Amino acid sequence: MEQASSTKSVPTPPFPGANGRRRWRKRRIVLFSAISFLNVALLALLWSQLLTPAQSQLSGGSTGPVNSPLVGKPAPDFTLPALGESATPDLRLAAFRGKLLMINFWASWCDPCKQEAPVLATKWEQVKSQGFQFLGIDFQDNRANGLAFIQKYAVLYPNAIDDTGATAISYGVTGVPETVFIDRRGIIIRKVVGQLTMQTLQENLDLLMQDRITQAFFPSVSFQFAALITTPVSERRIVDLER
Repeated sequence: MEQASSTKSVPTPPFPGANGRRRWRKRRIVLFSAISFLNVALLALLWSQLLTPAQSQLSGGSTGPVNSPLVGKPAPDFTLPALGESATPDLRLAAFRGKLLMINFWASWCDPCKQEAPVLATKWEQVKSQGFQFLGIDFQDNRANGLAFIQKYAVLYPNAIDDTGATAISYGVTGVPETVFIDRRGIIIRKVVGQLTMQTLQENLDLLMQDRITQAFFPSVSFQFAALITTPVSERRIVDLER
């Protein structure tokens, strides 16, 4: 009797018909559409994150201190043409050494600057006898427009015009308004991007005054000690104190 072969043939799967091909084609379309949608969503998210800081800064919407590399370093010196009706000497930063200094970068075409100007003018009248000095720097503006601006808002503290923008660049200014606060040793202790309110202005002037008191009693301690004790706990960061 002939021995039966133990080898079994493997059935070949049937070739997919028209319905199977259509289903597979639909799956590929759905998968491709989902991946494309995710890519577009990701690109949109990245684009919005890139645009948000610049837009909020120009509109004055993101007011607050920034971690500028200039903080803790000497303020860059400058000599600029004074902005005034009569012939006045150039405005030199070195002339204000020893003062608690606020420098505000502004422009007549800047809407947030128009809202900020009355706040600065009012506060200047309140603190000018307390050792504070305000300076304004008109950024890349027309001289006539700058003069009209300070007259309209009764800005009486010294102002200068930075028509080339070179001084603003040395202070890391990327838009207006921006403000820096400088202690009596000429060290930048805070930089604020965006429109100042009366509250944020007062908080930073208090920081300057705190540093003045700290230096009077503890000359070897840096401005960072004053910044640390006046900053909310949630915003504090570890700093090294000068020895």
